Amino acid sequence: MYVPTLKGRFIIREATPADLQQLVHVHVTSWNATYPNHHPKPTPGIRAMQWQKRFNGEEENWFCYVAQHEQGEIAGFATGNKFFDANLPYKGALDKIH
Repeated sequence: MYVPTLKGRFIIREATPADLQQLVHVHVTSWNATYPNHHPKPTPGIRAMQWQKRFNGEEENWFCYVAQHEQGEIAGFATGNKFFDANLPYKGALDKIH
């Protein structure tokens, strides 16, 4: 099981393309620890391609926030989709928390 060992302060901020490698690491590590019997396992290459598509704008209306340790390491992230329907009582929904 993946257990972050970082202690200290964290900030929550929007993810940027500069976070790509750390997002890939957290995503692959946490997925594989959570689903040890799932095959095939996602690889860093697959996750990098998926994240790059998002940062390149190939997926619309998404957001990502990271939890970043004060020393710079990303310990987790949350992604979701924005909604633009005035009839909805909310403006989006989370779809991943790692």
